[in-house]
Amino acid sequence: MINPQPGSLQEGLAFYWDFNNGSTDYKTATGMNASINTGIGAANQHATGGIDDSGYISSNSGSSRIDFYNTLSGAGIKANSFTISLKVSALTADYRNMLGFTLGSETFDLQTTNSGAGNKIALYSSGSHTIQTGNDTNSALKGADWGNIVITSDGTNLTLYINGIKASIAFTPDESTTLSNFQLSSKWGDSGRAADANYDDLAIWNRTLNEQEINHLVSGGTAGDLIVPEPTTATLSLLGLSVLMVRRRRIG
Repeated sequence: MINPQPGSLQEGLAFYWDFNNGSTDYKTATGMNASINTGIGAANQHATGGIDDSGYISSNSGSSRIDFYNTLSGAGIKANSFTISLKVSALTADYRNMLGFTLGSETFDLQTTNSGAGNKIALYSSGSHTIQTGNDTNSALKGADWGNIVITSDGTNLTLYINGIKASIAFTPDESTTLSNFQLSSKWGDSGRAADANYDDLAIWNRTLNEQEINHLVSGGTAGDLIVPEPTTATLSLLGLSVLMVRRRRIG
């Protein structure tokens, strides 16, 4: 079980499902595992082939979904400060939902916007807060490689990242409003709108991740990682090595 560490990527990690623990075990790695209602059967659990070649789940029918809303209800994840991260691959069904959730009285559903090569991915809102990525972002999730979805709220902006491609909209939710009614692979309230896809490493933080942490997830990192490498350190080391080699050449 993960005990989120202060000062690390795990800080504020409320939920983390790696889907590695067998056909019916969808418990979170942080131990908050009560009342997960699942419509995804054992046939859709895969023991290997996910992130780091470990397990994952897949949805391949219109009624497949996992409902996390009962588990979320006691966590008190604030609408103005949270992050959701999810790995997706082999997305095949357009106009279908990859996930849905509620913030107060407003529902949000993540899906592709239209079929074809120019397909976008949008976080649709029941209110006025729909945000869309640019053209052809669906290709990041439709291949065999795992793509990454990140959704953040910081009290000023609601932001959607698809493999690091960023789209945001002004969003100022009531700070007392919490994240609820969370469903993986379905439109909230409509079990017949599940997207056909593979899913892995679903994580929810009760804080807004920064750009460096998000980039780490996009590059293949997971919520279980403690440390996010400092890119500046690696860059400076390489720069120092380059300078040293140049000096050696001059001396030679």
